[in-house]
Amino acid sequence: QKLRELIMTQISNGELWGRLTDVSGRELLERRNLVQASHQVSEKESRVENLRDDVQREQEAKQKLQLWKKAKTRWLTDLEERMNHFKRIGMGKIEDLVLEAQAVQEEI
Repeated sequence: QKLRELIMTQISNGELWGRLTDVSGRELLERRNLVQASHQVSEKESRVENLRDDVQREQEAKQKLQLWKKAKTRWLTDLEERMNHFKRIGMGKIEDLVLEAQAVQEEI
């Protein structure tokens, strides 16, 4: 009877050790998966931060270009008004003024 109990206990212990080994193996695998997922999350967060920086630079560049465009539009409007003024008062050298304006524009 005692031998039977010892055999049953040993069989039970063997089964428990087998389960423990399986669980330990799964735990190790899940830990590796967790580390890998954590690494991927870190990479994605870094990429998002880089993209945010890119967006900020693009917005700043856009704003500078809009200011430049606005200044050039004002400048061209002023030139057109001056040209129309000279046409009205009868100055004949409009072409010279246009060439001069183009030379100034190229300098800018």
